[in-house]
Amino acid sequence: MQSNDLLEVVDGYTLATLRDGSCFILHVNQALLEMGAKQTESLLQPHQVRACGNAVDDCATCHLASNGEPGTQSILSGQHALKMHFDGWKCFYQIRKATPEEYHNYPHIQLTSSSPYEPQRRRYSRRVHKAVDVSLDEWRARLGYPTLEVTNTTIKSTTQMVKSALEAETREYM
Repeated sequence: MQSNDLLEVVDGYTLATLRDGSCFILHVNQALLEMGAKQTESLLQPHQVRACGNAVDDCATCHLASNGEPGTQSILSGQHALKMHFDGWKCFYQIRKATPEEYHNYPHIQLTSSSPYEPQRRRYSRRVHKAVDVSLDEWRARLGYPTLEVTNTTIKSTTQMVKSALEAETREYM
């Protein structure tokens, strides 16, 4: 997927043909619109689908899920299990523009919420941490006994950006 154009964020509908041949109209909020004739695929962010209350199992049926059972390669929305196709590399739906007749005749499924979806927005929480004094010798031991100069440089270079000591809030830092 690539585009030389700026893409518009839209709320859109598409006709999806599932693995079993059934069809649904999928409503996707805040999707990127690419109208180029060469564009044949569209990405769907599983986290955005989950944020709308749908369950996503993008583990293919030929692979084992974390529970040891084969994946379902489907999205569960209400009472509907929307089974995806699998081409050996990715799970997907066959989609195309619906006719007005199809739009009115097939069931509609809302895949993503109309609430703003901002995955790049960083949300910081403020927690008060008790300062822990660690001696330079202990840091040297933790780092495999480098020289004092290397230890000091490492500490100055690696701990200045971390605002929180909680691992869940700092996983993006190497």
